[in-house]
Amino acid sequence: PTLSYPYILDRLGNKIDSVVLGEGEEILTQLTNKVIAKQNWRDLPGIAYQEGGVQVVNRPMDVIDLDSLPFASRDYLDYCLGKTNYATLMGSRGCYGQCTFCSNYSFENNKGGPRWRGRTPSLVVDEMQEIYESRSVTVFKFNDPNIFGPGRKGREHVREVCEELIKRGLNLHLMGFCRGDDITSDPSVIPSLKAAGFERLLIGIESSDDLILQKFRK
Repeated sequence: PTLSYPYILDRLGNKIDSVVLGEGEEILTQLTNKVIAKQNWRDLPGIAYQEGGVQVVNRPMDVIDLDSLPFASRDYLDYCLGKTNYATLMGSRGCYGQCTFCSNYSFENNKGGPRWRGRTPSLVVDEMQEIYESRSVTVFKFNDPNIFGPGRKGREHVREVCEELIKRGLNLHLMGFCRGDDITSDPSVIPSLKAAGFERLLIGIESSDDLILQKFRK
């Protein structure tokens, strides 16, 4: 919806009132409270709506502090485990890449602020440990678009998550997404990933042709 709101409002403007843009946790809560209380919601940041046939886009919502968010609800975890046998979580948001085909790149540019942000590593492992101890889950998939952030800081974030997992001795089976050059630029991170429990890295290999990769900004 963030990237397609003009189309959505044009086609469905008589059926829906507004579209939430960017990260939705805070603005969706505020919008819901306004609607329930029958208060004016049109001045809220981070939304688009149609009025008198004209599309209105309010100022962006401030970037969310990821550490301030509660852990994700796990109400349907048993159902998900029956489908996949693993639990999912996010250690970060965004990706530093600029691949032209990727909606994540467009989304992060649209909302403003840094294109990649990592949660505090100890909080990431706290969430995993809570699920492990309460539900006996040992297999996790990181749904981050890229478990690596940009440059040295991004690699250190991965290392710190790994170090925290190793320190707690949770003995988990992990997988996550990354770019090929995240590995080739610093192979020394691989032993840390393996020791922490990473068994699969899902690496995007869009083409073996350098010219195509350049067009993709890979």
